[in-house]
Amino acid sequence: MCGLLCMYNQNEDLSNQITTFNKMLSLIKHRGPDDYKIINDHHVLLGHCRLSIIDINGGKQPLEYVYNNIKYSIVYNGEIYNMNTIKEQLINEGFHFSTQSDTEVIVVSFIAYGSRCLNLFDGIFSFVIS
Repeated sequence: MCGLLCMYNQNEDLSNQITTFNKMLSLIKHRGPDDYKIINDHHVLLGHCRLSIIDINGGKQPLEYVYNNIKYSIVYNGEIYNMNTIKEQLINEGFHFSTQSDTEVIVVSFIAYGSRCLNLFDGIFSFVIS
């Protein structure tokens, strides 16, 4: 099981919290020993300790996805059983994918459907999108 960590403050740039955030993430590194990454979006810090199962090379997180010049970042853990069906539907709607990961399917579903995407997912999951 992967480890996820998020810090958010709309009123403060969190860049000065990177050291503390890194220490916090290191405490859950045992949950995902295969990869470790932090994204700093100034008001949001996202961290992920990855246990590689699906798309070992392309599924690194936090994943960043740009759509209509807006950057979305996601950390995720879980499994979406109907990922291929959802992905096929999104491709038919004109979306493009660069990985085979279910993480990318989740963020693109969020872009396409907003919070209604949760109704599509059959599986076990937790995620944060900024």
